Amino acid sequence: MNLFRVILCLLSGLCVAHAAAPNVLLICVDDLKPLLGCYGDRTVRSPNIDRFAASAMLFERAYCNQAVCAPSRNALMTGMRPTSLGIYDLGTNFRFAASNAVTLSQYFMRHDYRAEALGKIFHVGHGNHDDPASWSVPHWHAKVVAYALSTNRGRNELSREEALFENVPDEKARRLPRGPAYEAADVPDSAYPDGQIADEAIRRLRAAKGHAAPFFLAVGFVKPHLPFCAPKRYWDLYDPSVFKLAERKRAPVLVHMRARGGTNYGAEDAQLFLDKLVTVAPSIEIVVAHLGASGPGYSSQHDSVMAAFGAAVERNDPRMRNVYFDVSSNVTAEITPADRELVAKRIRQVGVKRILYGSDLTPPGVTIRSGWDIFRTHVPLTAAEFRTIAGNVTRFAR
Repeated sequence: MNLFRVILCLLSGLCVAHAAAPNVLLICVDDLKPLLGCYGDRTVRSPNIDRFAASAMLFERAYCNQAVCAPSRNALMTGMRPTSLGIYDLGTNFRFAASNAVTLSQYFMRHDYRAEALGKIFHVGHGNHDDPASWSVPHWHAKVVAYALSTNRGRNELSREEALFENVPDEKARRLPRGPAYEAADVPDSAYPDGQIADEAIRRLRAAKGHAAPFFLAVGFVKPHLPFCAPKRYWDLYDPSVFKLAERKRAPVLVHMRARGGTNYGAEDAQLFLDKLVTVAPSIEIVVAHLGASGPGYSSQHDSVMAAFGAAVERNDPRMRNVYFDVSSNVTAEITPADRELVAKRIRQVGVKRILYGSDLTPPGVTIRSGWDIFRTHVPLTAAEFRTIAGNVTRFAR
C-alpha cells in the first residue's frame, strides 16, 4: 500500500491533527490528460493545480492502466492491474473477479479511518455499481451527464448517455436520443455536478472537525468526461482559434492478409497490398495482422510478406508511412529457434515503432497477457525494443 500513500495529498491543517494518522484527501478527475500548466501546457489555464504542483511531488511518468473508466479505477482502488483482474469493460464489477479484494479505502478503514466518497470514484453505470463495503457511510452520488439548459434536457426523458450512467437497461437506453456534446450555460458552478461535488466536499471537510477518527475522503470530479458542459465563464477564458486539432481524425483499420483458396501468399501480395489498399487510403493508419497465412504461427509465407514490407521500408517507400503490424497471432509457444530469429530480424527491418501487440486476436486459449509473455520469452529482442512495442499499443487502444 506504500504506492497509494505516495499519490495521496496528506492534509494537516484542515481538520483535527493526528500525529500518527494524518487526514487524507484523494481527488480524482475523470479523463483528465496532463494538459496543465505544471506539465508545460501554455494554453490551458490551471493556476490552482499549478500552484499545488509547485509544492507537491509531480509525477512525470505516471501512466493510465487502461483508457477505460472502470478498469483504470479498479486498478487505483484495488492495486490490481486490468490484466490481473481480467476486466476490461465498463459493466463488470471488480468483485466478480476479486471478491475478497481489500480496496484502498477499506485499508484505511481497517486502520480506524472514516472513509467517505463523493462523485465518481468507482465507475457506476453501464451495469456497474458502487462498492458499499469500501465506505464508512453511503457513497454520495452525483450525475456524470447533466445539462443546465432546459432545451438540452429533453421532455421528461433521459438522453442515451444519462440513461447508461443511471443503469437503465442497455437495450432501452440505446433507443434514446443522444444528448448535446457540449453546453456553456450562464449559470453558477453549482448548476453542474462538479460544482455540487465541490460544495459537498467542503461541507464534509468542515464536518470532519466533529469526528474523532481521522478521515479518508475521496472526491471524484466528472469533467472533462463527455459531454463538455461547464459554466459559460470558463469557456470565455479561451480563444477557440488557439487550439490545434488532433492530427488523427480516423481510427486505424485492421487488415488480415490471409491465404486465398489454398494458395500461398508471398512478396507479390505485399506489393499488391501497397499498390491497391494503401494507395486508395493514404491518410488512414492500417494495422496488418495474420501475415501471410490464415492461422496462427510463423511460416515461410509470413516471412516472405514481412521481408517485402521490410524492403519497402528500406527503400523509403512513402506508402509505408501509415502501415503497422500486429504480431500477437504470429508468435506461439511452438515457434522454432530459427523462426524466432527471423521474427526478430523482420521486426527490426520494418522498425519496432511499427510493431503492435494485442490489437488483433491471439490464438485460441491464449490471453493478451500470456501471449505477451510468450512473445517476450521467445523473440530475441532487447528490453528497450520490447518497451517500445508495449508503448506502441497505447496509440491504437480500442
